[in-house]
Amino acid sequence: MNLKSVLDMAKNLIDEIDEDSQIDIILKNAINFAYLNIATTIDKKVTTKEIPYSKVTTLPADFNTLIEAISGEEILNSLDYSLKSNVMIFHKKYDTINLVYTKTIPPIFNDTDELEIDNRYCFACAMYGAYAYSVHRKRTELAGLLLSDYNNILNNRESKMEVSENDTNRSN
Repeated sequence: MNLKSVLDMAKNLIDEIDEDSQIDIILKNAINFAYLNIATTIDKKVTTKEIPYSKVTTLPADFNTLIEAISGEEILNSLDYSLKSNVMIFHKKYDTINLVYTKTIPPIFNDTDELEIDNRYCFACAMYGAYAYSVHRKRTELAGLLLSDYNNILNNRESKMEVSENDTNRSN
């Protein structure tokens, strides 16, 4: 899903009548905050990279968290290397090393930028954006509901969310 779609969802959630010049800025910043939080803590993206051996090796630019370091058939343990800032220091010689790691996700800026997370979390990002805007507009009751729903989506990531008849048959 792209940023424009998430922005449109957030605008639908807040249902703003008075046009506020700050709306896009507030929504985009909050959507990015939620997006980066989700992408680095919940919906992590794993990648692999083969690196040549060097006693001190600079980690890839998109490196976030090491899952495994592998040389040939051997899975290295934490005694075989040290991680310091953006480098990996090896305590013995290897031919090549395959790193399996979670990668960092860059923020999104353009309407066509794709969010690299599951679509249900894109909806959560829209909710967080709507929450932040509701706080800005001092609509505390709506803000509280949106934040609660946002947290429910994040906390229920392991279970499937169900829709009941009451959710689809609301009366005005």
